[in-house]
Amino acid sequence: MATEIDPKNTLPTVSDDGDESEGDEDEEDIAEITITPHVPIPSRVTSAHLKYKSTRRATFQCWKGSAAIILTQFSNRQVHRVSHPGGYRRQLTFLQDPILACTRAKGAESPMLYLQVDTEGNERYQVVRVNLEQFCDDEFELLSDGESRNGLPIFTANGTHFAYSTTRRCETEYDIVMSSVKEPTKYKTILQAPSSPEFKPGLWNPLEFSQDGVYLLVQFYRLVIDSRIYLLKLDADKQTLLPVGKPGTPGKYSVGTACFSKCNQGVFYTSDVEGDFQSLRYFDLTSGADYPLTTPGVDRSSVSSGDEISGDITYVVPSPNGSTVAFVANIQGYSYLYIGKIENARFNEEGKPTTFSFSYYREELIKPGLISDLHYDDTGHLLGFTYETPTSPADVYTYNEVTRIFQQWTFSEIGGMKKARIVTPTLHQCDSHDEKFKIPIFYYKPPLPPIKRRSKPITKKEIDAKKFPVVIYLHGGPAKQFTPGFVPRNHALSFQLICEMGIAVLAPNVRGSTGYGRTYVTSDDGLLREDSIEDVGSVIKWAEAQEELDGKKIAVMGRSYGGFLTLASLIHFSDKLVCGMETCGITNFYNFLTNTAPYRAELRRREYGDERNPEVKEFIDQISPLNSADKLIQPVLLAHGRNDSRVPFSEFELMVNALRNERDRKSDIDHSDSSDIWTFVAGAEGHVFESPDVISAHAQLMVLFLERYLIGYRSNIGRDELRKQIAQGKLIASRRNSVNRIAPTNVKPKDLFSYQKPPTYFHALRPYSLGKTKDYTITSVMLAEEAQKVGITVENVSAHFGITKLSYKNTFHLIKQSMIPLTSGVAIWISDQKSVSYDILAYCGFPVPKSVMIPIERSGNPDEIDTTKLQEKYAEFQDKSPEELKEIGKTMKISENTKKVEHDSEYEDKLVGLAKKAADIVGFPCVVKPEAESSGR
Repeated sequence: MATEIDPKNTLPTVSDDGDESEGDEDEEDIAEITITPHVPIPSRVTSAHLKYKSTRRATFQCWKGSAAIILTQFSNRQVHRVSHPGGYRRQLTFLQDPILACTRAKGAESPMLYLQVDTEGNERYQVVRVNLEQFCDDEFELLSDGESRNGLPIFTANGTHFAYSTTRRCETEYDIVMSSVKEPTKYKTILQAPSSPEFKPGLWNPLEFSQDGVYLLVQFYRLVIDSRIYLLKLDADKQTLLPVGKPGTPGKYSVGTACFSKCNQGVFYTSDVEGDFQSLRYFDLTSGADYPLTTPGVDRSSVSSGDEISGDITYVVPSPNGSTVAFVANIQGYSYLYIGKIENARFNEEGKPTTFSFSYYREELIKPGLISDLHYDDTGHLLGFTYETPTSPADVYTYNEVTRIFQQWTFSEIGGMKKARIVTPTLHQCDSHDEKFKIPIFYYKPPLPPIKRRSKPITKKEIDAKKFPVVIYLHGGPAKQFTPGFVPRNHALSFQLICEMGIAVLAPNVRGSTGYGRTYVTSDDGLLREDSIEDVGSVIKWAEAQEELDGKKIAVMGRSYGGFLTLASLIHFSDKLVCGMETCGITNFYNFLTNTAPYRAELRRREYGDERNPEVKEFIDQISPLNSADKLIQPVLLAHGRNDSRVPFSEFELMVNALRNERDRKSDIDHSDSSDIWTFVAGAEGHVFESPDVISAHAQLMVLFLERYLIGYRSNIGRDELRKQIAQGKLIASRRNSVNRIAPTNVKPKDLFSYQKPPTYFHALRPYSLGKTKDYTITSVMLAEEAQKVGITVENVSAHFGITKLSYKNTFHLIKQSMIPLTSGVAIWISDQKSVSYDILAYCGFPVPKSVMIPIERSGNPDEIDTTKLQEKYAEFQDKSPEELKEIGKTMKISENTKKVEHDSEYEDKLVGLAKKAADIVGFPCVVKPEAESSGR
């Protein structure tokens, strides 16, 4: 029997200054930000943070025909549509509350878009529907009840019905309901959470409908280490759950994600049932056979091509036409895209496969980064996804499986940040305290240590001798993983801003983190919780052993569970850590487990231990920071959102009061006070701060806190002139009035950028296009990575001109024009002509022969390609050997005023090798043009 929802006028608030939705009468009270003690924010900090605040990101959500539906972060996350690569972002929604995700019926013509929204951070997610054809009318339809917690809908293959999970019946249990798109507020419960102990506690999530609509693939989730998948038969009189996949002992294995294969013959799923990682597997629904596909150390005879993968498979998506399946592997914190294909060799008389064969490969064109949100378009050839790197924000990309073209659709701004200054982390390891594990550490090294302003000049030798203060960042979860994206997820303070201050950042994944196998993620459960705290101590020891890091200036910060680790580490290592910053952290496990949201309590007991057990109660009381507040003696910044339903606000209040009482109690003895206990309260925020203004205020406060208690003086932020002068080799001094002056030096300014007489010059590395319908296959970033391998560092990349500044052997060089990646090939134009003066040429140190053009010939317009002549050159030089190509290059004409430079064969071999590699990537032969114009372009 279907039930109808009463929306109760609880639609999300629309961002219209003229209207206010019901329940906003207390808006002024809940929107406040409270900071104690009163700390004025200087303009230099506000200005420095503005460029980080101005960055944005885009994430892929779904397709609508050939257009991409995305979420973009402006004031808050809203839905946009992009029709083509680089196209205009057309905003479709205007809600005041942030949108978590959106979806629509695949392949359907309906203009309806379904949203999952959050209100004031309370995490009672609601399902809302909006008509894309009326996006300016502010007409939103609430499909859920406005009170329960609801998941994002999934649709039947024909797009007529959808299902989602909900706590509507019981706030501690998740059911699955189904509705018609014609009557979306009426629903039928198709799976009520079973009452048997085997399924309590736990969450039920719908994954995918079968093509014929008879079955629904569902997941039972308890913990990241305990989950299973089932087939739910929809037309059965009795609720029937059919197990899917290789059987294992409940609680001893987990299934991460799953989806149907072509024609629903089987199910692709990820599981650690037969190994330490979430590996890809295939379950044949007809025969019941189960095949491991990427699992290391097991029989993979069904895999015809593809190496073992020692990492978790995080996404699996089959193409609509059934030809391929795309999946993503997380290896040491970075994502890699794989493309797989089912190859059935023999069939029986009924046309069913009697053997199963699978092959896959890693797409090497996509460099390591963070890949998520995979979705095929209706053709099954174009894969849309979100891609992010440490130096570029999350953006929407596509990958064409036929042409193997990797293409960027959105180009998110990085604010006022300079790309050349963005710090890329390096991955290191240290031994755990018990030597059972190697702890991964991502190390962000600043370009300069903090330089204290003074009247006496500072020498380069003094700068080189200074060490970096350190901040250790501890992620939440605990069953999560720090991955090196552009900005740390859900954390206000950008690591790049910390590095600009002159502070190094260490982001470890201590035991209990995901991404390193089941053994690692379970090694801190229950009564083993203190081992993860000891791992923080191992990271501190590693930092102390590094010559460039200041072991006497180490701080720690984290949020959520990372907030607990922060406070616990300050207590355990009070002689090693000078200060700490925590956000929304657990301070008392007993209070947390008894006051957190009901749907979370039982699940968290599986992770942290059941406080109703006396032994567990004694242990969690022992490790809870609240009970050891007298031992936390360092300065600390605590932040929390009043609407936090995960870690209740009471956790924050109790800890702050305890710390201040302890400071006051000791004040008569050591004259201490509570002025070094800083607090930040966001009135209208929950566990994750969403408002850009709140995030910005929190970040600026953290900057001041680190300056005062970690560095001890004003940091490097906003001191661009200082960095410039140091980069030029000048000595730096500063007067008390903060006006920089240049110290005396014997180096004349004109000599600071003088060039050696190089054997060759790069004029530029510039991306071009054959036309609006063509796309780059080799980008400036890819070329920069190749240059890096031979000692050339790219300092700046322009969106239009490509790479415009290089450094080689600590000398900076500007660039005019020369290396041009193209859709139909790669032109590398390297010349030792002197038609352009030395002061604008760039010597990048790449060894090459004289004037070579590979493999392009241009017509009168330098941005157009004469494809006819190009094909003629291909035919002429296709069969030439590298040696013959080099001889042709030596005979090329050069201008009379060019200085003759001798070149050895090693130089020439390196050039030809690079050219051939570039040509191979785009599928064209390597061709050398036998003549070159004497003029520059």
